[in-house]
Amino acid sequence: VRYLFPPNSVETIVAENGSVFARREGGKSVTEAVASLPQYFNREQLASFQERCANLIAFCQTKLGGSMAREGKEVAIALIPAVDVLDDKGLDRFFESVMAEAEREGITSDIEIHLSQGAVDITPKGVTKARASREILGDSGVGVYFGDSSSDNEAMSNMPVNIAPGNAATSTKTQAQKARAGLVAERQDMGGVVDALSTIEAYMRLRGKNEARKRKTWYFSKFAVDHLSEMHFLKRGGVLGKGNESWRNISEHCLAEAVAADILAEALGADRGKVSTAAILHDWFKRREIEAMRELGGAKGYEATAGEDESLLREQGVPDEIVRLAHANVPDSADQTYLAQRALEERILHFADLITVNSEWLPFREKLLIAARQKSTVEFSESMRKRFGGKSILELQDELGADEEREFEMRIGLQAGELVDFLRRKLEERING
Repeated sequence: VRYLFPPNSVETIVAENGSVFARREGGKSVTEAVASLPQYFNREQLASFQERCANLIAFCQTKLGGSMAREGKEVAIALIPAVDVLDDKGLDRFFESVMAEAEREGITSDIEIHLSQGAVDITPKGVTKARASREILGDSGVGVYFGDSSSDNEAMSNMPVNIAPGNAATSTKTQAQKARAGLVAERQDMGGVVDALSTIEAYMRLRGKNEARKRKTWYFSKFAVDHLSEMHFLKRGGVLGKGNESWRNISEHCLAEAVAADILAEALGADRGKVSTAAILHDWFKRREIEAMRELGGAKGYEATAGEDESLLREQGVPDEIVRLAHANVPDSADQTYLAQRALEERILHFADLITVNSEWLPFREKLLIAARQKSTVEFSESMRKRFGGKSILELQDELGADEEREFEMRIGLQAGELVDFLRRKLEERING
């Protein structure tokens, strides 16, 4: 997580039901960090809070057959239902019963009640994870928050990066995805946290021996964190993370293409969010595609994996429009009516892919010349002539690239052949800005 933050900022924060822990870059201990915070909740107040909730605790134990957790809950009271009602519906009914009893006793104005995973948490009014987070982070604007219950939602709203495990409350998953960078992991509990951290870590190391390279790496790392959910797809596709180092060039290519598409979208007035998301996803299944093409041959392998790729994206909740955009790098056909009716975002995605070689941008014809010297690429290109009305992919890409470059340069106000240099200048402005 340290790679997310500049030096001297708070590295990690855990606010467990009002108990605050922090580790700082300068060697400041947890005790020192907590001691420096305003003492907004003392032992006398805690005793009063617990006494206020005594009848509610007794109701839980005698009427609902529940119990109270004592370990690790310095401020919160955690009411745990009987084992036989720990399914979602039973837990919801337990929560509703606790809420109804608290209202009957007239104490809801003094306490916060939240549904957690397997329990109902009660804290004094105003003693929240959100407040604890603000006390440590202030207005620094940095932070990664992991949460699984509704008591995490407010704190998440103040954080730029939010992560929820697979078994988080529905409202918490929704809140996590509202963040600038939000991810709902597939695995539950700590497994989901581990998956999320490994996704972040894969793009957070500051590499390079000079400041210019570090700044560039920092910019691309920040861009990756801003699209954390999409980066998680690259990990699922086996092109990012530990054990996939030999395929990492694909994820770097996706990120470079996404930045090119984002710059073009900004300059042309297109939807930046859609093109960035689609560009990162466009090769997430590339490893499987390459393996299938080796096994079945160019066209057959491509067609076999294309359908599987799209189905998996849709199963994971990716909108149809993004799925379609993610595959705009290869046109559906060479039909002129179809090509002319492609949306601006589709043309941007196609052109961004056409100029991105590994993680660099080149004039599109230079990329096509490189491709024409690769035997496997030529064989694949030739195998698609039937699909494209007698044209190879390389021939069709040359025609489309020329049309798109001419259109974009005219709309931006550039001279012929200046588009790639324009993208490089804009990237430098972003890096240095």
